[in-house]
Amino acid sequence: MDYRFIVLLILVFTLSATYGYSDDYQDGIEAFEQKDFKRAFEKLRPLAEKGMADAQYNLGVMYEQALGVKQDYQEAIRWWRLSAEWRPSGNQGSSQAKYRLGVFYDKGYGVSPDPEEAFKWYKLSAEQGNAEAQLKLGLIYLGRLKVAQDYIEAIEWFWRWVNNVW
Repeated sequence: MDYRFIVLLILVFTLSATYGYSDDYQDGIEAFEQKDFKRAFEKLRPLAEKGMADAQYNLGVMYEQALGVKQDYQEAIRWWRLSAEWRPSGNQGSSQAKYRLGVFYDKGYGVSPDPEEAFKWYKLSAEQGNAEAQLKLGLIYLGRLKVAQDYIEAIEWFWRWVNNVW
């Protein structure tokens, strides 16, 4: 059996599946932008359940901000954790979901405040280039969360943040 045929078949299936998801995702985002949150939820939820990180992140936002659903911080956290997961495809997971998890553990939204857990999520997000997380990490290293005070690390993360923003 020719393995090139199998690889081609897998590639065609993957691309066609991705294309269909892409259309539904775009429809969901357009509904979200038009403030039609019910339709956005209907489009994004099936994609999120199938593992699409961007859809999972957006569902988390909807639950956090009560957009078309009842506000539920636990549900937001659940979707963000799924979105933040590393995937076998090489996708590192959503840096924005990791940042939001950091905020929730930092502020105690839906969970007990946990500086170490907040630090972990901020750092994972910052390492992926998230500017907001880089700034937070710089502040943490200055002693903001009493987790890890290190002025050299603070300067490094502030430098990354500056380079990312400008």
